[in-house]
Amino acid sequence: MTPLLVLKSITFAYDAREDRILAVVNPGHPPTWSCWLTRRLVLSLLDNGGKFLAKTSTLVQRAAPGARREVVAFEREAAVARPRRRCR
Repeated sequence: MTPLLVLKSITFAYDAREDRILAVVNPGHPPTWSCWLTRRLVLSLLDNGGKFLAKTSTLVQRAAPGARREVVAFEREAAVARPRRRCR
């Protein structure tokens, strides 16, 4: 099993001229890694994020089948509203 990579930071910057998001990943040591995220890719990730959360969240899986959609929405909203932690 491959060990998980601990990241120091991930930074996103929108370029309006290119209509793309630049994602820069800093593992805390060289080299950093970056890529452009297109609108199509980001929309697909957002669209499929709920499906991924429904499959991987233990909270969602413990919820009654009729309430799972609401629990997914709650978890997503909580994650978006959570204050960003500063890496040291």
